[in-house]
Amino acid sequence: MLKLAHRTPMVPEDARALVDLLSGHFGIAAPQVRFRVRSYGKAGPLGRYIVLPRERMRPASGAIGYLRVGIVVHEFAHILARLLHGRVEHGLQFVQVLDAVLRVSQPLWEETR
Repeated sequence: MLKLAHRTPMVPEDARALVDLLSGHFGIAAPQVRFRVRSYGKAGPLGRYIVLPRERMRPASGAIGYLRVGIVVHEFAHILARLLHGRVEHGLQFVQVLDAVLRVSQPLWEETR
């Protein structure tokens, strides 16, 4: 499911909407979503913001540095993991949170493919 998410392009408006929906589902305050040109994703250290690439991924562009579902879900999972478990990087607790976020989000983004 994660590979499919990383192959699914998004536009900034849909990324914001997905973050808002996930925040509501998990009962947390929605982090601010910031966009940068050709950026890597980043979750703010206090869980208040997510930085995402602004430019939508195109089939020939590859995934790195472009906006896609996988990066939105990944960065949201960092926010949620930090709130649930403290500072968590890419360990087992993060992967468990990421799996939960993917399961919840999949119906939301698969219908737009």
